[in-house]
Amino acid sequence: RTAIGPSLAWYEEFFRYSELFSQTADGSLARRIPVLMMVLSMFTAGAAIIHQASKSRMARGPSIRLLAVAIMSFGFLAATPTKWVHHFGAFAGIGAAIAALGAVALTTALFQSPRNKVLYGSIVLLLAAYAATGPNGYWYVGSFGVPWWDKRPSIDGPVLATGVLAIGLLLLIIGAFLYLRHTEARGLRRWALMPFQAPVAIVTSAFVVFAMLSLAKGAVSQYPAYSIARSNIDALRGSPCGLATDVLVEADINSGLLSPATGEDPEEAFGGRLNTGFDPNGIRVDLVPEDIDVNGSGPSTINPDGPRVGGASITTEFLDEPGINGSLVTLPFGLDPARVPVLGSFTDSQSEVAELLTGWYELPERSPESPLLVVTAAGLIDSTDADGIRDYGQTLEVEYGRSNGGSFEAMGRIQPIDPGPSPMWRNLRVPMSDIPEEADVVRVVARDQDFEARQWLALTPPRVPQVTTLQDLVGSEQPVLLDWTVGLHFPCQQPYLHINGVAQPAEYRITPDRGVIAGANSWQSPFAGGSLGLTNTLNDSTTMATYLRDDWRRDWGELIDYDRYVPDAVPADIEHDTVTRSGLWSPGPIVP
Repeated sequence: RTAIGPSLAWYEEFFRYSELFSQTADGSLARRIPVLMMVLSMFTAGAAIIHQASKSRMARGPSIRLLAVAIMSFGFLAATPTKWVHHFGAFAGIGAAIAALGAVALTTALFQSPRNKVLYGSIVLLLAAYAATGPNGYWYVGSFGVPWWDKRPSIDGPVLATGVLAIGLLLLIIGAFLYLRHTEARGLRRWALMPFQAPVAIVTSAFVVFAMLSLAKGAVSQYPAYSIARSNIDALRGSPCGLATDVLVEADINSGLLSPATGEDPEEAFGGRLNTGFDPNGIRVDLVPEDIDVNGSGPSTINPDGPRVGGASITTEFLDEPGINGSLVTLPFGLDPARVPVLGSFTDSQSEVAELLTGWYELPERSPESPLLVVTAAGLIDSTDADGIRDYGQTLEVEYGRSNGGSFEAMGRIQPIDPGPSPMWRNLRVPMSDIPEEADVVRVVARDQDFEARQWLALTPPRVPQVTTLQDLVGSEQPVLLDWTVGLHFPCQQPYLHINGVAQPAEYRITPDRGVIAGANSWQSPFAGGSLGLTNTLNDSTTMATYLRDDWRRDWGELIDYDRYVPDAVPADIEHDTVTRSGLWSPGPIVP
């Protein structure tokens, strides 16, 4: 266990606090404020106990014992081999008792003077300001639609924490003034000191209200798309399968390919109109995204002294036989190279602008089962994210039009939604609702005018796939490898079983979004003795094309289809027996 990890020593406990005050969901304000207020309450109670004048207000023996339990709990926590922030949840009971003890301590003589009340209130606000410097984030789908999920809460620029800090510093100055002029402070009106009677309760209540309002805002802004709140309501209404009913899957990705409007063969229609600089093999070998840690290393995932667990190799793979247009590039998502042409603009030394104008393709009849027009593409592509921020890249647009006898009239262009990450293969999508009803043909326009080697793009012909829900495709009986991050959001899927020392082979794997996939790959890797050692040994894997209903930009995760290398293998026939052994019996040493 210590060789593979995670197994960190007690003196590496600072990793837990490093994560608590990081700019990730582990360092969110909702996680910081309970810990900070608990520690403050411990110091408050300790000060009141030490103060001799407080004996009449607090039971000294029980208070000391409660404080001792809290202090020892931090020591016990340091002894755990893993340093997760969510382990602070173990303080839920003790923390509530400490908060109550701190509230009683505030009624003692030590905290009754106006100057001490104001000074204590300033300390509470300073800690609250530091807590508010964390993002309002939650892991995985918990962040969908939540404001400030990836940054410090702010209003039109100024950070909220700065305002809280300013108030705290102002109170600190007032408290110092009252300390120096304490004889004149007795005239303060009682109503002016009312907020300082229970500052911890007021601040924590404000954070609770803030969290509830932000989650409510997330649910409202997401609707009708998926949110945890909507999922809970659906469960009460008899639809308990969570995210599985909102993830849409292309069960047969090749069936959605559009037919050329002029009756040409797919190769001619795709590259025959205008093609300058696009080649069937113009795809870069290295497709590693620049913004993703594919290694998933770090103190919170594996032992830094143990083996480094790397992510999967993200590179272009090649075919033994060329595809329909002579390409030797393996296509993603199960696209058939014998039916699907591909063109890319990558070259070692680009010297001219690359342009591609495909032929027109017929649009099918509109239907709820086909809500998207999809173009599978790779490279750096110009796009605009949900916040209106432009990601620089090369141009790829979908042009729609209408047929008029034997000719076609262009009506307009749409920039597809790019879910990222670049330069990996991904499915650019255009909601069919964004294409006018009178349009019955589309074509793709691509342009690479940046000669830098990193700037390139590749694409396949457009398609309008029929999609089905993950629940309908996978069902509740097929064995599935559910990454631990996603398990609670797919309650109807059946995790593959381990019975009598024999594991079921998984038919599918469901992963989280790319923000946490590196960690999942590390924990489950063959080097760490994880489930991927079993599934990768027995199966070939294909990432399926998936989308989140009504939230087309969202990276919800991945559905991976497993195809066994030996499909006709039969399940093991297990013979059962009962044997009684002594407690001192050993089957022998474990051979590494």
